[in-house]
Amino acid sequence: LENLGHHVTLADNGKTAVSLCEQNRFDLVLMDIQMPELDGLQATKQIRSAQQPDRVQVIHALTAHATSEDRNQCLSAGMNGFLEKPITLDALHAAVAQAIGQYHLAPAMTVPGEPSGTDQTGDVIYELPEQEVPGPETVALEGPSWAELVNRINNNERLLRDVLELVGREAPRLGRAFSAALQKNNIKDARRHIHTFKSNARQLGLTRVGDFAQHLEIMAKQEQTQSLEKYSQTVQLLGDAIADWAQRLLQQHGST
Repeated sequence: LENLGHHVTLADNGKTAVSLCEQNRFDLVLMDIQMPELDGLQATKQIRSAQQPDRVQVIHALTAHATSEDRNQCLSAGMNGFLEKPITLDALHAAVAQAIGQYHLAPAMTVPGEPSGTDQTGDVIYELPEQEVPGPETVALEGPSWAELVNRINNNERLLRDVLELVGREAPRLGRAFSAALQKNNIKDARRHIHTFKSNARQLGLTRVGDFAQHLEIMAKQEQTQSLEKYSQTVQLLGDAIADWAQRLLQQHGST
């Protein structure tokens, strides 16, 4: 966003997001659903309940293959739309442009009634067959090329290096945090960590790893703690493999 010329304010949890929205009038709020302190749905509800008529803010959910039920929950909470992860620059630019043209609109659209049912392609996932678990070596083999990654972010190599450095640091930490949360039987934190792990993988085009992490996220949502535990070490190994892959790319392409 900053590379597109926009000013960005970051919130590291839902409570901070609510506070910032009460104090400021943002053109667009990008709301992650899973955040510490207060999730994106509750944060949006609080923002909508406290907003002034002249300070209505456009709120988009950041989602990754959300089910129809998830989308209905977002709209019912007061969100205006969605950006699907991994987010492309074109989609981001379009969302900002649309939001700027919505200053005059009434509060966000809502879906009448309570969400019902479950999307058949979404939450109905239970056990992941052993052969579908990607090994650490698969990450490096299936990772996009430098040219493909540069193309993803509008030919901004400096931004790509920043992203690779960030994900390279975060992937191992998230893998360990996911395992630690499972050991403490803290399924809420485990789900939050694997959600971020999934988003990071998909942002860098590691599709198979992202799909694997999404599968675990759904299992966490269904509180299948025992089933998740057998994948704990795999997630840690994948986190280390992503870091190695990112480091190799950075070493191969140097700095400018």
